[in-house]
Amino acid sequence: SLEEEKKSYIIIKNFKEAGRASKELKESIEKKNQNINKIEKNKKEIEKFDYLVNNAGYSSKGRDFNEQICEDTFKVNFNGTINFTEKLFGTFNKNGKIIFVTSKSGTLSKLKNENLISKFKNAKNVDDILKLSEKFKRSIPEEKTESDGWYKNCFAMSKLFLNFYAKLVIKKREISRESISVYSVHPGWCKTEMGGEHAPLEVGEGADKVIFLLELPDTVNKEYQGKFFDDNKVASLEIEIGRASCRERV
Repeated sequence: SLEEEKKSYIIIKNFKEAGRASKELKESIEKKNQNINKIEKNKKEIEKFDYLVNNAGYSSKGRDFNEQICEDTFKVNFNGTINFTEKLFGTFNKNGKIIFVTSKSGTLSKLKNENLISKFKNAKNVDDILKLSEKFKRSIPEEKTESDGWYKNCFAMSKLFLNFYAKLVIKKREISRESISVYSVHPGWCKTEMGGEHAPLEVGEGADKVIFLLELPDTVNKEYQGKFFDDNKVASLEIEIGRASCRERV
């Protein structure tokens, strides 16, 4: 239908723009933060909407790992994304949807410490995940990242935290009160600026994974709520899912 084609076009356009914008993303962080604050001040004037697709994504080039790379990555992929999302609480229509475009590189299989893994599994709420993210960040200047069991890749870790945020944010009153469905999804390794020209998937193929979730019934499905999706199926965050290359990014 025309409406479906329009929806597909908007999502594919957003994927392409995200790829082209990656170079300018760092420089625009402060400006975006100012816009987020404006949202909070003018919530009553915002027309309510149904769907939010969080496709923010940043990854540094190469294999360097340090505090600055971590800060830049988390500003976009994790802290910035959840800050923006939560500022919009109260502006959704009932039975809306929030979709986080994440990565299958963000699973517990990357962690090397059973105690650390158990903290993720036993996390009760969003605050528990935020505390763990700060612990990861502190491990970098303390040079304890590997010894504490973390994975030395800022992109993968930011997506791990975002996957668990999606899993636990459903407990917030703002989500349950308005019956909002929440999903995280791995779009695949796509031909964006971040994914590179050798990626096996076209942008539209990655967008199809998001469209699949948008086209699910708007009522909350308890089996799907807060879950991570890969290839249009619910996937586990506790095991390696296929070949989770850190190049599989959008």
